[in-house]
Amino acid sequence: RATRSVVIMASGSRRSTPEQLFDHVLVIQLELPAGTPKVLYRFPPATSDDSSDEPTTVVQFCFPEEDTLGAAVTTDSGNSQTFSFVLTAPDGSKRFGYCRRFMLQPPECCCIISLVASFSLFSDILNIVEQRRRISSTAVFSFLKALLAHPFPEAGDSFVAKTFSTTNPSGMDEYKITRPSTDTMLDYVSLGPLFSKLTISHIVELWGYLLTEQRVVIASNDLQRLSSFVTAMSALLYPFTWQHVFIPILPKSLIGYISAPMPFLIGCLHSSFRYIRESGIPMEEVVIVDIDNGQFLMKPDETLQVLPSKLTARLRNSVSAVMNTKSLGGKQVDAGIARAFLQFFRVLFRDYDNFMSRDEKLAKTKRVPKAINFDTKSFIDSRKKEEQVFLRAFAETQIMWMFMDEREDMALNGTVSKCILLKPCDTELPPSRTLSSFTTGAAKCQGCGEEISSTAPCSAYKDRYWHTKVRMYLWWLKQA
Repeated sequence: RATRSVVIMASGSRRSTPEQLFDHVLVIQLELPAGTPKVLYRFPPATSDDSSDEPTTVVQFCFPEEDTLGAAVTTDSGNSQTFSFVLTAPDGSKRFGYCRRFMLQPPECCCIISLVASFSLFSDILNIVEQRRRISSTAVFSFLKALLAHPFPEAGDSFVAKTFSTTNPSGMDEYKITRPSTDTMLDYVSLGPLFSKLTISHIVELWGYLLTEQRVVIASNDLQRLSSFVTAMSALLYPFTWQHVFIPILPKSLIGYISAPMPFLIGCLHSSFRYIRESGIPMEEVVIVDIDNGQFLMKPDETLQVLPSKLTARLRNSVSAVMNTKSLGGKQVDAGIARAFLQFFRVLFRDYDNFMSRDEKLAKTKRVPKAINFDTKSFIDSRKKEEQVFLRAFAETQIMWMFMDEREDMALNGTVSKCILLKPCDTELPPSRTLSSFTTGAAKCQGCGEEISSTAPCSAYKDRYWHTKVRMYLWWLKQA
């Protein structure tokens, strides 16, 4: 089963929890041999006043490689692929699409459209959909109808969906649906495979292009590898969020995005990439990476890499230490890589909350009781010189602007201290997987010698971080 992926276009707006688990479900089939996708069913049926073009858009994302999928049916028959995407309306509202594609003859895709991102929850639901689809389409829709009888669960809550049994005509099937207590990026991405074709230096370089909001195209022949890679690269920006066009698999119908003047992160199958080149679509100042052959095909003429050299070297060494630790498993590697990139941001933004203050002029103008303003200039001036070069460039991006806008709101509500960049080092993603869950060694802090279980901050690291027994992260913890 293919790794889940996320397709996001212009992400970053806030959303509220809906009442229903999902809005509707589309079942899309690929007509062979023409290779044309069409909507077979919509559940619940569309209302008479529903005139949106959403089904057409969903079809494009469910079968982005429609012109070459016919050959895949004969070689990949019986397997399924799971992926997701996000549709953004002009008003900024979002609809999340969760898809399970069945490589039948003809291929079929079940796409659940919901208003909330909960990747683990909908993956579990799609597992049940696939199980019941082996029986009949009717078995699927009876299950979906049972789901709609329940409201969208709060984080950590469960409910039981009851529907007719597929094995006992007089019985009922019961399915316990549980929403995870937290939805973290490690629930739906895998970071280790990023380094299967590209070197650590290449990944860090590509990451730097994303941080400065360049136009980036990732090319591959493999649908699963491509969608997983693009999704994982966007996840490495955490806790920042990519704010621009983000399409892990670019449908041929949307090929014009390649010449768009705004920043983008796009995944492109080699078949579409050849079409782009043959069509003469302009791609000036675009970063192009071939992940099958592990190389950059195109870079901007002048260097745009402004990452601090010392922190970047530490980042590369830290990732290398994780990748070379043979005792670590898949998700343990993912957690270690995520921590390494997160620590890069922690060093740079370790006390950004000290540069937030009340803006009396803004408070008076907007007639609000309290207005919080982040002093970008003073914050940058407080950093080392090589860090200032990067931060000045980063401060001009929508990525940092949106992040600080949200943190100003958090400061207004008194919750900015909950930001992960201000938390002790061992408070990481996800909360259930701490460093101690995938490391070995004596239960003594490698910094000060105290017991790991001690609740006091480690004095060896300026009382800012908790105790740690992980040698390969120690030098990250010290602030020069």
